Amino acid sequence: MGLSIFKSHNAEVRYLAAYDRVLALWPSSFESRFVPTSFGSTHVIICGPENAEPLVLLHGFGVNVSMWIPMMATLSQTYRVHALDTIGDLGKSKLSRRLEKPDDYIVWLKDVIHELRIEPVNLVGFSHGGWIALNFAIHSGQTLSKLILISPNAGLVSLRPEFMIRLILMSAFPTTTLIESWASWNSQAWDNKQPYFKSLSELTQAGIAGQNRSRSGVMPTTFSDLELKGIHCPVLMLVGQNEVVNNPQAALVRAERLIPCFDGSIIEQARHMLPFDQPQKVCEKIATFMTSEILPK
Repeated sequence: MGLSIFKSHNAEVRYLAAYDRVLALWPSSFESRFVPTSFGSTHVIICGPENAEPLVLLHGFGVNVSMWIPMMATLSQTYRVHALDTIGDLGKSKLSRRLEKPDDYIVWLKDVIHELRIEPVNLVGFSHGGWIALNFAIHSGQTLSKLILISPNAGLVSLRPEFMIRLILMSAFPTTTLIESWASWNSQAWDNKQPYFKSLSELTQAGIAGQNRSRSGVMPTTFSDLELKGIHCPVLMLVGQNEVVNNPQAALVRAERLIPCFDGSIIEQARHMLPFDQPQKVCEKIATFMTSEILPK
């Protein structure tokens, strides 16, 4: 099996061209870097004041750093943002060694943080990136200053069957109709008449249609009570009131019961894609959390 996430050179060229069209909408100046890791070269977008407190952002499955654009005008005013293209996922990162188990993400992320010289780190994870961040917090807590989970897809509760059915169907038949249906199911704000969402729709179709079906990846797991009790950094969790991927109330209840330093909020008028549906509210919650102290229960 090849390590490329794309099934052909032409598929990769099409995807990267669509990627750059979306990146052209980034609202602030940024630096595009590649950092070496044990699993390959990782693409990072860096923006914000050089001496500001660093934030590392982990995107959701099947997307890339461009999903953060609606939040970036606000975040980049206050923080030194490091948005990563997750290794092995659709993006500009280049895989050199297959991801086979959850621990591999820990090694990869440690390498990135070391290369960027931003330890201890404030980590923000959306959806699958939230699962990666939770996994990292459980096993590498000393590396973390604060953890922010935005619509985590797994780790706390299981995925809804409808999510997996829709994902499999869209992956098998990446038509414009199915991709638009998927996007509007996940986001109340989705409107493909807007330049950003139109470009993102084209990027998603290029990625799903052009991906290597055997590309590297690890299915998210549900963490045990003991594992969650072992997270000792302060944790903020934000979920949409109309979340479609899992049961958000159950996820919040479990996190509140088990994670020692925890704060959680349900954001109204939002589904899974909180960065699209309520970007300003998410940024406000992050700002409050970053300047507050959460004591252990």
